[in-house]
Amino acid sequence: MARLGLLVAILGLVTPPILAAAPALPLRTSSRWILDANNQRVKLRCANWAGHMETHIPEGLQHQPVDAIVDWIAAQGFNCVRLTYSTDHALRPSLPVAAAFAAAATRAGVSAADMAALHARVVAHNPWIAPSTTTTTTTTTTTTRDVFARAVDALWARHGIVTVLDNHAAVHVAHPDALVLVLVAGAGAGATAGAQSATDLLHGAAGWRDKLVWELHAYSFTVTVPDPFRRCEHVKTQYGLFAGFVLEQAKAYTAPLMLREFGVGMQGGDRSGLHEKDDRYLRCLVSYMQENDAEWAVWAVQGSYYVRDKVVDSHESWGLLNHDWSGWRNPAFPAMLGAMWKVTQHP
Repeated sequence: MARLGLLVAILGLVTPPILAAAPALPLRTSSRWILDANNQRVKLRCANWAGHMETHIPEGLQHQPVDAIVDWIAAQGFNCVRLTYSTDHALRPSLPVAAAFAAAATRAGVSAADMAALHARVVAHNPWIAPSTTTTTTTTTTTTRDVFARAVDALWARHGIVTVLDNHAAVHVAHPDALVLVLVAGAGAGATAGAQSATDLLHGAAGWRDKLVWELHAYSFTVTVPDPFRRCEHVKTQYGLFAGFVLEQAKAYTAPLMLREFGVGMQGGDRSGLHEKDDRYLRCLVSYMQENDAEWAVWAVQGSYYVRDKVVDSHESWGLLNHDWSGWRNPAFPAMLGAMWKVTQHP
């Protein structure tokens, strides 16, 4: 089955380095564009922020207050955040944060004491997460869903930033103004087969055709886009056959396309911190994205995880932020994205 997603339509637009006015809601799609209620284009320039790991809350709160992370994201020029969450969280949204950290110890294979200490650090930076007594008999408990809500609210209220949440298109019934992200059907089968698969999928999308945004992932290790000859033009042709064909206008399947995941290791190489393979991959991908002026979401904000691979406060070498979430891991990286930051095409 195609993977589906919900794009929450609480949207704003940031153009680096100037904060622009939020677009008029609701958003919709028209041909290959995302438009606001005044028919102005909205280009999404996003960063992924993981919240799908064992603790069931967005990463990084052991190092910074949630508002500080949100402010950093906005200051870099992002106008959109894809906030990931797990199926476990969706099934248990009322789980108290303290209980989630305690349960994570067993699932992640680390000690309960280490997770308790990590939770204490989260509360120290974000005191609102701590349980608080509201009466002599009642205690208010912060749940994992409360933490997600706080992050989403802060992104929009403080800076008018988009939040992208993974979900199923069936939520369109409850949220008819939301955009829906769909993995390009038949991607990699070639433009003709892929186009037919995409067209077939849209037969069931009659109620949300003007909310559809296609999506794809692309990394240097993506097996469907090999680069054996180290020729960028060959790779860009594959991107087009893989998913880019959906941007061709006046087709039954035409819709906006979001590069929902891409990224590189940020340090250790001799090319402004990047290794040769990642540098070659990124230069080519940026060239393709500049030519097509499509939406994008880089992996990822987090400079560390609460726990990963049995390590507490685990390092993330692909993170935009450094380990303590205080600044860029690789200050040269934003410029590597070139004109991807800009809006260069219009309806």
